[in-house]
Amino acid sequence: MTSMIARIGSLLRKSEQTYNISSSLAKVIVLAPFVIVFFSLLFIELPAISSLTSWLLSENRPVELLTFVSLLAAGLMGCKFAWRARKNESGIHVVGFYALFSAGLLIVAMEEVSWGQWIFGFEPAAAIKAINKQGELNLHNMPALHAPFEFLRVAFGLGGLFGVWLSSRPQTRDIGAPAVLSSWFVLVAILAALDLRNYYVPHSGQLIFDAAEAMVEVLELLIGLSAFLYMWLNGRRLSNEWKEVNT
Repeated sequence: MTSMIARIGSLLRKSEQTYNISSSLAKVIVLAPFVIVFFSLLFIELPAISSLTSWLLSENRPVELLTFVSLLAAGLMGCKFAWRARKNESGIHVVGFYALFSAGLLIVAMEEVSWGQWIFGFEPAAAIKAINKQGELNLHNMPALHAPFEFLRVAFGLGGLFGVWLSSRPQTRDIGAPAVLSSWFVLVAILAALDLRNYYVPHSGQLIFDAAEAMVEVLELLIGLSAFLYMWLNGRRLSNEWKEVNT
């Protein structure tokens, strides 16, 4: 236990130096996903505020809209980094990764708001409404594509943890994930795996799986916020390094 605490402390100090953030901010980043999950479960389990919780987690309400904004911002930052990486003659793997990853984030962001259907108040074509589970203009509610999107959430969590390992290697550190985001990726992977099981065994009545099902919007929020933090933290480090090279 002591060695684990020392290891965490070492990672925090390294992250503070690498990404030029304060000690308190590094701790907030590590602890934030646990706080979000804890209070989400508390809100879901409290009958007195069930109507408020239902409103917060409904379509086009604060949680979903914050997820959309986080994914959109992360995708736009990723596009900027891809362009700057190309100008600074970074490796093709750096340029290509940020270009592809940011494009994926932008697509998922637009999927989150059904490509603006509810924001701008338009209706999709009748043919799309007929085959979409919720009658919306998106791909993730199409019967053939719903399962792949479920697996994509698990892949994001596991991919993030793999990215943390990549950040420790000189060849891939420019696309690696900051170690302070490990807690985010662990919780995403766990919640996504539990919800994936719900896809194949719905309404099991088991508390842990029912809780995971109720927290799908929170899971997506964790993905959106961690993607934003990934781009923001890597952007701080890369910008400083590129500035030093060009001066």
